[in-house]
Amino acid sequence: LDEFALYNVALSQGQVKAHYDAGMTEVPFTPDTGGGDGQINSIALSDGAVVIEFEGALKSASSVTGPYAPIVGATSPYSVAPDQSAQFYIAE
Repeated sequence: LDEFALYNVALSQGQVKAHYDAGMTEVPFTPDTGGGDGQINSIALSDGAVVIEFEGALKSASSVTGPYAPIVGATSPYSVAPDQSAQFYIAE
């Protein structure tokens, strides 16, 4: 994990893809306020693991466009080893 972005609003799939396609540079966006009540509050590295603090239900996908599947039993903070070339998370 060498870069990540944290927003206090949900981005649409198109906004996330635009951000990803731009190489993790800053991309202007309009918040999508039609999503669920979940949110990711923080992302950190601890002892070689990615630690995600979130509210709601945490979901993940191997592609930025999904499909996103719930992580069964995930509670905040959620810790995962960065053992894939890319993994995307949302909270709903």
